[in-house]
Amino acid sequence: MFSRKSVVAFIASFSPINGEKWCHPALPPELEKTTSQTEGHFFKTTLEAEVLKSQPLESPFDVLEAQNHDVSPLKSSSTCFALIIDVSDGLHLFLTSNEKEWNRFAQVDINSQGETFRLLPDFINLSTKMVGIVGLGSAGSKVAISLARTGVRNFFLVDHDVFLQENICRHELNWEDVGQHKIDGIAHQLKLIAPDINVRCSPFKLSGQEPTATVDSVLSQLGTCDLIIDATADPCTLNQLSTVASQQLKPMVWLKIYPGGIGGMIARFRPNEDPDPKTTRAALREHLEKLELPEIQEATDYTTINDEGEVIAASDADVTLIAANATRMALDILIKREPSDFPCSLYLIGLSQGWIFEQPFHTIPIDLSEVQSIITEPELPENEANEALGFIEQLISKQKNEDPSTG
Repeated sequence: MFSRKSVVAFIASFSPINGEKWCHPALPPELEKTTSQTEGHFFKTTLEAEVLKSQPLESPFDVLEAQNHDVSPLKSSSTCFALIIDVSDGLHLFLTSNEKEWNRFAQVDINSQGETFRLLPDFINLSTKMVGIVGLGSAGSKVAISLARTGVRNFFLVDHDVFLQENICRHELNWEDVGQHKIDGIAHQLKLIAPDINVRCSPFKLSGQEPTATVDSVLSQLGTCDLIIDATADPCTLNQLSTVASQQLKPMVWLKIYPGGIGGMIARFRPNEDPDPKTTRAALREHLEKLELPEIQEATDYTTINDEGEVIAASDADVTLIAANATRMALDILIKREPSDFPCSLYLIGLSQGWIFEQPFHTIPIDLSEVQSIITEPELPENEANEALGFIEQLISKQKNEDPSTG
């Protein structure tokens, strides 16, 4: 890969011609989409890695000559690279364009377990969790990338929108992604983080004019996730996801960035522990009414007009702060931390003075302990319900046959 100041080479795989292929276990397969396959020479030496690195080599074939090997056939053949394998199976790469002047790559060891060692013990098992994220805009993109860097490996992404130039100011994507669906760009970025990341994408708007069967299919897939995250700030979508979470007994996190970057809101639903999202929204509205404050209305592009008539907008830093706290709440749910790091299920987080916030970083927890939790049993699909009913009827029929006196 060519960067601004250097050429970086990842040895993703190599093999003898018509031989068994070796693949690097730590490199994401997504990297190979931008690489090419080429022919060259590779050979193993009995030298230690440190000895090999310290030798002033003008050509990789100097190593073979030093060990009394005849390298004349190799020197005369056409090649663009040579790969030396030291006695400990370390890889040393050389590249040439004219077979006379060789460039030696500095070696940076890649530890396939290094990522695991740097994660907190609580996060190790996140690789088994599936997270569904609806809305891959500025906030949702940051939540997805952060979860992947923390250890989540399975994602189901839902968003219909296309990434445009004006999205660059707050989004995780950049000019390389302009013109494609946001979920495709984020899926690519996720797959570059770790080799074992799996991403399913659904380019649909749940509250849009989509076919009912399509919406039902997407909602059904979200119902199989270990956690649902709503980053759309759309009331209709929140209602849909609230129904899925309540019926399937799945936890949910949703967030909102207030216009102008004044602050934001994060909330959660844990089945049989927190009020469902619809009830939580109603409780927040009632809380604000008691304070004689209006609920902040949604605004496009996170913009609003201040008292002086100036247009102000949330910055990337504002969105990042709210998204980061929503991610922390999501992780708290995924690892089932007891007691939870979040005593309340709803928080208002201030980033500047105004509205309900007295100053920057003014955090207001909303106590919903007296709000009755909605206990909902999951609904069985019709085919499963019929199977269960048939099984019960068979048991009753069998009992009657064995004991005719049974009523």
